[in-house]
Amino acid sequence: DLDLLLMRGCPTLEVPGLTMPHPRLHARAFVLAPLVELNADLHHPALGRSMGALLDDEIDRHGPLAGRCDRVA
Repeated sequence: DLDLLLMRGCPTLEVPGLTMPHPRLHARAFVLAPLVELNADLHHPALGRSMGALLDDEIDRHGPLAGRCDRVA
């Protein structure tokens, strides 16, 4: 199983069995936290918001990352 999150030069893609960006990327702290570590200003191509802002929204909805994401203290 391989989840493709984003791909340079391909803002969105939807074909049978593949949707990019991943349809729940914006709601998954375990995906957003490492993306923010790499580049908080990276923008979600369909939502037009930064990964940092999406992670902030996710934290507002579900609470702190500690205990939910092993890599985040």
